Amino acid sequence: MDPHNLDLLVLNAACDDWENAASIRDDVQSAPQGAPVAPADLGAALLRLVRAGHLAAHEFRGGTFVPLPPSAVAADAIPRLWYFTTLAGHALLDAGEAFFDTPSR
Repeated sequence: MDPHNLDLLVLNAACDDWENAASIRDDVQSAPQGAPVAPADLGAALLRLVRAGHLAAHEFRGGTFVPLPPSAVAADAIPRLWYFTTLAGHALLDAGEAFFDTPSR
């Protein structure tokens, strides 16, 4: 899958609620524009989007979401973190709105 399209699907999956990597992967794969995605590709997309400021990454500790600075997010932590689309990520989604108008399957 094209990395830009994967990024849009990931942002869309996390745009209205906290999501973990497993639920994002399920959403990406079941979207009309989606396709199977390898865990390594999903991890790379999540890391890329966090570092670009399009996704916020949080740890769930003590019953609350604790924000992590993008520079503190390591690749090996990706599966245990929770994600939410930032305002910058929503702007990217808005710019890619046409992508969601036409299913590729």
